[in-house]
Amino acid sequence: MAIGEKKSRSFPVTVLIFLFLVVTAGGYLVLQYWRTYFISEKIHLDQAIENLTREFLLSEISIQETSPALAGQLIFYDSQGRALHSEAFEMGGTDLYVEFLFLSWSYGTNTFVFGYPLRVYSDVVAPADGVEVFDPYTNRLFRGGEIEKLAYFLVSGKDVEEVTIQKRDTIALHQYPGKSWQKGRYEVIYRQNGTVELREK
Repeated sequence: MAIGEKKSRSFPVTVLIFLFLVVTAGGYLVLQYWRTYFISEKIHLDQAIENLTREFLLSEISIQETSPALAGQLIFYDSQGRALHSEAFEMGGTDLYVEFLFLSWSYGTNTFVFGYPLRVYSDVVAPADGVEVFDPYTNRLFRGGEIEKLAYFLVSGKDVEEVTIQKRDTIALHQYPGKSWQKGRYEVIYRQNGTVELREK
């Protein structure tokens, strides 16, 4: 009997040791999971901040002639830096205007901006008589990837789940008074905070 009693007493101790090891291993795995989770969340946060400050090439303007008319070529890009549409232009005047629609939208707590070219005109060519580029640009957006399709849906007024359109801004970029266009290349840079810059290459 004494031997049997000794065996029955040692059994719970073995179980307790086993349970302790299981709990310890489980706790370690849980800690590792949360550590990985927080690292992952930090990476996502960093990416969101980068998206809010990153620059995008929206358009490239090549001026080939400045007199007696402004003439050249425009290339319009998507947010991934892919050329979507090109347009040749020639019109009277000395100041070229390139008009864009900027759409601010939010997903979750992050705000983003998509830019869409509308038309090209000059100081003597009215917007209604300028070169329209909106339709061919957005038609190519629809044939692009997921980001391009989202841009197309938003500008088309279609509802996109969990996305809220905050505002629409129309901006006409041109040279500031006293500075004329020169032969060469220019870039239209826009940022996810909504600012736009005309930059000479």
